[in-house]
Amino acid sequence: NCVNTRCGPREHNLWTSRVVSRRVFSVYYTVMTTETQKKRILLVDDDPLIVRMYERKLVKEGFEVLLAPNGEEGIKAIEKNRPDLVLLDVLMPKMNGWEVLKKLKSSTETADIPVITLTSLGDRPDDIQKFKELGVKEYFIKSQIELKDLIAAIRKYI
Repeated sequence: NCVNTRCGPREHNLWTSRVVSRRVFSVYYTVMTTETQKKRILLVDDDPLIVRMYERKLVKEGFEVLLAPNGEEGIKAIEKNRPDLVLLDVLMPKMNGWEVLKKLKSSTETADIPVITLTSLGDRPDDIQKFKELGVKEYFIKSQIELKDLIAAIRKYI
């Protein structure tokens, strides 16, 4: 656009950035059309700050994210939307993570959905063992998790 015109450095930079933006969009679109584009993750957690942080990261990674603020809503969302993976908090109002997991794994319709637990309970070997026996794939402590590790675990199971 700056050919045969008298545009200064600012106009040229704007045009260049538009071209770069198109290229970035093109690359982003290509990434979004990969396998993760259609993978649906249900995040069941009652902490709005945690939810917002995980949701942003998951969306940025190309996943579709569904949210449920408690266990009851989580069960409804699972039945209605059939997610590819569930990120499940342990301590929640109305129905805690234990109850959600038991209900999820007791149904033939939902038993095969991978579940990753997120908890603030700490490193409790008995709890970890109980969750593993119920079919949890990974057990993460919220205060110790790095988002890259969570993303890696998600990609491992879906």
